[in-house]
Amino acid sequence: MHINGSRNPAHGPRHSCSRPPARAGGSSKVRRLRANVGNNHNGNDHPEKVAAAPRPQDAHRVKALRRIAGRLKRLSWTPALLALLLDELYVDDLYTDLVGDPDTIPPHDYASAVAVAIALRHSWRPDDLEAIADRLGVLRERPKPQAPPRGKRPLRTPP
Repeated sequence: MHINGSRNPAHGPRHSCSRPPARAGGSSKVRRLRANVGNNHNGNDHPEKVAAAPRPQDAHRVKALRRIAGRLKRLSWTPALLALLLDELYVDDLYTDLVGDPDTIPPHDYASAVAVAIALRHSWRPDDLEAIADRLGVLRERPKPQAPPRGKRPLRTPP
């Protein structure tokens, strides 16, 4: 069972292809983000990399999105926004096992809850999970440094 009745994307086509290509240009931050994203880990390029002719409805779409973006400038985290994001990420029952009931997550834990949802979304392939863990800044366990043998002082390096 999936939260909000969504289905697992691993059992069907990936939904990133439903987004039409982005306009050329944009902010340098967005361009850097697109450059960092690369491909969608199933071998297909992101739609942003696919060239397409402008469509007549794009002007209406952009106008509507500008209006929505303007109204959302002061938006803060709410349980409804977290639920929407979790639905978009197709979380399943494993998410509840890992994080708990999404309806009971306190707002100060939303960042970690979102990060776990992103990791879960990328957990279907080990290489993808490792890559997203790296991007999230999750460090692998490293061996503890060994203490010097008794009676010997550690070597000091000159400054």
